[in-house]
Amino acid sequence: MDTSLKKDLFDVKKKIKEGIQKVIKDLGVEKLDGFVRDNLESLKSKIQNLDKQVATSNVDSGIVSGQLKELKSKKDELDKEHINRITEASGELEPNFTQHIKTPLALKVKEVYQAIGTLGEKFQLGGDQKDKLEKIFDKIKDKVGEIKGTPGTSWDNKDGSGLEGIKSKVENYFEAFNGKYKFEGIAKGWIEKTILPHNGLVSDRIKNNIIYGSTENINQEMASKMKEHLDEEANAAGEVVQAKIGFGGDIAKSIQAVKAGCEAFANFLDNKLKEGKSGNVSQIVNDVKGLLTYIKHDAKCICYCGHCSGDECTKNSVAAVILGSLTAVSRQVGNELNSVFLNIPDKPLNAGPSPGSIAAILDHITPIAKKLDGELQAATKTPPGQPFPTTPDAGTAQAVDKKLEAVRDEVIGLVGKFNSQVKQPLHTALSQLESAVNNFNTEAQAQIKQAANTAIH
Repeated sequence: MDTSLKKDLFDVKKKIKEGIQKVIKDLGVEKLDGFVRDNLESLKSKIQNLDKQVATSNVDSGIVSGQLKELKSKKDELDKEHINRITEASGELEPNFTQHIKTPLALKVKEVYQAIGTLGEKFQLGGDQKDKLEKIFDKIKDKVGEIKGTPGTSWDNKDGSGLEGIKSKVENYFEAFNGKYKFEGIAKGWIEKTILPHNGLVSDRIKNNIIYGSTENINQEMASKMKEHLDEEANAAGEVVQAKIGFGGDIAKSIQAVKAGCEAFANFLDNKLKEGKSGNVSQIVNDVKGLLTYIKHDAKCICYCGHCSGDECTKNSVAAVILGSLTAVSRQVGNELNSVFLNIPDKPLNAGPSPGSIAAILDHITPIAKKLDGELQAATKTPPGQPFPTTPDAGTAQAVDKKLEAVRDEVIGLVGKFNSQVKQPLHTALSQLESAVNNFNTEAQAQIKQAANTAIH
């Protein structure tokens, strides 16, 4: 290569080198590392400043203040719309419960006790007793017991009372007519106590013409003797009573049986008296007249006719009047029994006692009273050995009282139970809810800041 060419290449290289150096100098390449280093330091400082801003951010300032403000807004909204309202409502639970549940319920329970007390006052109960159904039922039971009564004993119905006493007296009355011998005794009583002393036609002939003895003794002896000649009629009548054929209950049947027996006795006796209707003296009159030895032989004839045979006619007439009166008394007893107790109409035949008759009413009401008395006894019974039972039998007044007392005590304890079983658990849950929301809010803030840090780095 010639010298001139080498020189030209060297000049070109030199000029390129100088050009490059000029470019490096013009561009400040030699100072670029310091520039980069300075800028990196500045960037590092700014990033560190961002970390501080994230860490110190709040709703009013800082790099993530907007996000934190939005979070706070949502939390405040939750507090206002839900937690605070729930807390306020929780605080109103007790007064609302007292006003709308406990107080009205307590008033209703009080009204029940007042109603029971008013009822108790009507039964002359006072103090605490008037508020107890048991005491009211006891009072009713006692009164029903008095109405029901107890059966009497013996002929005079001793200790008999109430409906049962009436029934036992009717039964005693029935037994007095029941059978031959008893009916004979009834007939004797009618003769001795009613006909001989109180039938004027007869009593005059006896009382004014007694040869010896007292009127009372004579009447008694005559009645006893006459009874012996009424054997057939008394037997027939006693059997009718004993058959006890009739309608209705025991009382009605017993009275009907006595009525039927009296009527049968009167009919049998009437038929015997009619045997002498043709002019001959009936056999029963003939049997009885021989007993009239207490009348003076010179006593006038009862009929005062001009054709009488003196003593014989008088005895026949007196005997006929006694026996005729006996049939009338017997028939009248039957009529009175019907009138007072049975009210059996004349038609149709074989009619029964009317529903409104005393016998029918007694037969109807006596078992009702007896049943009611038994039910009240069961409703007020006290288990043996427990004058004040802690657990009364079901269906008794004491059991109802116990239930009412339990309801009253339950109402009284409602507030305490409400506080312990409803309000307190709710308060606990609310406090836990508020704590959970606060924890969530703190955690959310931390996560927002962590996200910002991550984005920065």
